[in-house]
Amino acid sequence: MTSGEELYSGTCKPDAGREADLLRGYMPLMPPDQWQEISAFVREVVDDSIGAPYDARRLLNTVMHHVAWGWKAGLPLDRSELFNRSTIDASISLGFGHLSKGSLSTIRAQLLRVGERVAPERSLQRLVVLPSSGVSVPYKAPQLAELNSWARFQRTEHKRKSALALVALGAGAGLSAGEVLSVRVGDIKEDEWGLLVKVVGSRARVVPLLEFWRPSLQTAIAGLAPIAFAFRPGNRTQQANSITNFIYKSHGVGLRPQSQRLRATWIVHHLQNATPVAVLLKAAGVDSLEAFTRYIPFLDLPAPVVERAQLHGNSA
Repeated sequence: MTSGEELYSGTCKPDAGREADLLRGYMPLMPPDQWQEISAFVREVVDDSIGAPYDARRLLNTVMHHVAWGWKAGLPLDRSELFNRSTIDASISLGFGHLSKGSLSTIRAQLLRVGERVAPERSLQRLVVLPSSGVSVPYKAPQLAELNSWARFQRTEHKRKSALALVALGAGAGLSAGEVLSVRVGDIKEDEWGLLVKVVGSRARVVPLLEFWRPSLQTAIAGLAPIAFAFRPGNRTQQANSITNFIYKSHGVGLRPQSQRLRATWIVHHLQNATPVAVLLKAAGVDSLEAFTRYIPFLDLPAPVVERAQLHGNSA
C-alpha cells in the first residue's frame, strides 16, 4: 500500500500544456462553495510556481490544503500572509498534523519553494523546526465535533464506518493506533452500562467506551461479522501505516484525526472528570502516573468555591 511519504515524494519534468489543463480542470475533494472561494488564488499561486522541482499535481494538492487551512483559520488570501515561513510552520503543525514526520518535511519543502517564488520578500523569515514526538495536544469539543463530521461525510459506507471506528475507539476508549488496528467486531460487547472494548496484545485489557461515542461505534460495526476488523473491516490483515494512509486518502478539507491526539483527549477527559487514578491506569494500559503528568497543563481548574470544597473534603 502506498504510504504518505510515497504519495508526496518524487519529481516530474514539467509539461506546460499538460499542467495548464490540470490547473483548469482540478477539482479537490472539498465542498464546491469553499473551493469556489479559494480556487482562483490557488491556481494563480501554482501557475506562478511551475518550474519548481515538483509537478503541478503535487503542488496543487499541497497548496490547496495549505490555503484551505489558512482561509478557514481566518487568514486573507494574500501571498505574503499565507506563504511566509511562520504561516507555513503553523499549517504544517495544525493543517497537516495527521501525516508522518517524513511526509510533513516533504510538504514543508514544497511550500517553502512556493513561498520563495510567490512571496520572496518574506522567504528569509526563520522557520521553527518541526517538533519531535512529544506530548500530544488533546482535541477541544468543537474539534471533536469537526472530526465526527469528517467521519460521517466520507464518500462510501465502508469508509464512513472505518472513520467512525477510528475516532470512536481513539477518543472514546483511548486506544493507540496499533490497538485500533487490532480490534475486531467481536471484541466489542454491550451490557447494561454501555459498550466495552477488549484490547489484545501487550497491554491487554477491557475498556469501557465513553457514552458520547456509543452511537458512532455502533454505526461503525453495524452489520459486520464478529471476525471483521472494526477499522477497515474488509482487510484480512492490518499494516502499521494503514491508519496514516486511510486518513491521507480520506475525503474533505479541514481537521483530520491523529491517533495520539485522540488518546490524549480521552486521558484528559478522565483526568478532568476525576476518574480515580487507579481505574484510569488500568483502562489506559499503563502502570505509572508518569504517563499522565504530561497532560496536566491541559486541565482546567475548577471554580474557587469548588476548589476549596474539594481541598477541605466537602462537597460543593
